[in-house]
Amino acid sequence: FFDKIFGPKLAKISRASLLDRKGGLSMIAREDGSTHEVPTNRVLPWYEGLLILQQIEASAGNVPWFTERLREILEQERSKRSKFFILASSVYVEKKLLQQAVTGASYIDHNDQEHNFRRDTLNPDDKPDEDDPLDGFWKVKDVLAYMPPWEAFCNQRCGLYQEFYKVRWENFEETDFSNVENGCTDPGSTWEPDECLPPHLDVFRLREKKTWITQRKDQEAKEELAKAEKAAENRKAGKRKETEVSEPPAKMSRFRRDGKPLVRDVFRLSFGHDFKPDPLDDRNDTIRMGWPRRPEEYPPGFGVAAPPGFCHAKCDCMDDQRGQKPWETSKSWLEQDPQGPQRAADALKMVTTFSEQSRLVRRRGQVSKQVYLESVQHHPAEDTQCKAALYLAKEVETQIHKALKDLPLDALMDGNDEVRIPSLAFMKPGEDYAPVRYLLSPDSSARSWAKISPENGVLSATMGPPSRQAPVTIELYHPEVLGGASLGAVIDCTVTTSSKPVWRSATASLIASFRDVQKCPLTRNARIILQERMSKIYDFENRLAKEDITFGEWLSCMELALRLLRSLAFANLVKSEVQTSRPPPRAVARAN
Repeated sequence: FFDKIFGPKLAKISRASLLDRKGGLSMIAREDGSTHEVPTNRVLPWYEGLLILQQIEASAGNVPWFTERLREILEQERSKRSKFFILASSVYVEKKLLQQAVTGASYIDHNDQEHNFRRDTLNPDDKPDEDDPLDGFWKVKDVLAYMPPWEAFCNQRCGLYQEFYKVRWENFEETDFSNVENGCTDPGSTWEPDECLPPHLDVFRLREKKTWITQRKDQEAKEELAKAEKAAENRKAGKRKETEVSEPPAKMSRFRRDGKPLVRDVFRLSFGHDFKPDPLDDRNDTIRMGWPRRPEEYPPGFGVAAPPGFCHAKCDCMDDQRGQKPWETSKSWLEQDPQGPQRAADALKMVTTFSEQSRLVRRRGQVSKQVYLESVQHHPAEDTQCKAALYLAKEVETQIHKALKDLPLDALMDGNDEVRIPSLAFMKPGEDYAPVRYLLSPDSSARSWAKISPENGVLSATMGPPSRQAPVTIELYHPEVLGGASLGAVIDCTVTTSSKPVWRSATASLIASFRDVQKCPLTRNARIILQERMSKIYDFENRLAKEDITFGEWLSCMELALRLLRSLAFANLVKSEVQTSRPPPRAVARAN
């Protein structure tokens, strides 16, 4: 209670099917198909589980395991059972829990019979004990209120899955218990679990349950009335909006006109196309017929390119479907120009002079006669800056790989944290551009409890994995290999429930490599840029890894640093030391 770890933060529920029950054990099947033998007292009725989800939703607390999958189940069940999307907890208590007590692990009744978590029959004929309590016990003056187990489970004053009762204590009527963990604002009262109340108080249990049922039915009726009024207003607003809309919404199709599936867009994967160009027919050529041939046919402010001037009646130069004609491959107006020969000579001289710059380009095609100029490639090992950037980039890759081998489940189930897979750390050097599709491998068992956005690679978990170390295999595709058998890259991750953030220790290791000027002799300007980026995850002033960042933020910072380091290795992104604003040597000598 002091750490505020109770209820949904201490325990969670998951969907399962009851296969068999023998004594105190039950055989269940999870959504992933795996079967498990669990104690029967850990299996909740389906409706009680829905009431827990509804209570968590109403409390608006941050519960990591309350995923979109569980929200969908809750919405589906509410739509089946009530047109106002409300699960009636009053009806369930009245039919199932009125004569039953949801209690602790071991409860002894008035017949000295032990009950585990559920006591099936309450005895209304028992009378409260009027004798003085024994040492270590306190006398109950009255029971004031009842709280069902799903509400108590989410209540910070209770936090256990039991029925709770508001108890007023004898001789403590004026004592303020509001500051204790199970205290109330009512003087002399606290919230107590069912297992703390003796069996001869069953008459109070039944009385408060009936009172709660009556009050909750009134509250649910008011909620249904409010929802009905809101639905009526929405229907009226919808009718008004429909009258204002003149055009019906466009219909979305899943197939092409010839009945085949749509061609998926390369980048926006939720879109498809039905594009089939019509065959070109010279007798019905809208391109040639619609091409402007007079000044008045051009939009205001636009005109024909001169030369060559307007197209004639039978001109087909705008038609890209045909091959070029010989007269189109020459520019006679340049040759006829008096300055034409001099212009050609100047252009040839410029190309020749540029091709002689051996430190920049190299002339190729001397044998094949397909002459072109190729830029000179400097070997990375010859450049200190390049070697340092590649060394640190390799260290970043290593730490990303290690972090994804210990991927925290809490981060995947946190709706506020986007864990985006850094594809750059797994691509080949010549293919390190963003993939167009992320997919979970068809053979990966994670498809039953995890999902990944195919467009941006955001990985999330819809429910807990079946084991503490669950493998996840992700496939990355480039547009060139979408139709082939090969993949851009395959990433093997491991999702764990470990509470120790391994990726924070990875930050310390990376910063140590960054500070090692012997192995990583980056220039001063490059270090300034990198330190600015990595200050999001590391406090350089106090020399500590920051603890207030999420795993998704850490991965994003690592990917940015990796892309920057690879760019620094081959491009002039920052000024070199000789380009900084320092006075030239002669000026310094004169000043002295």
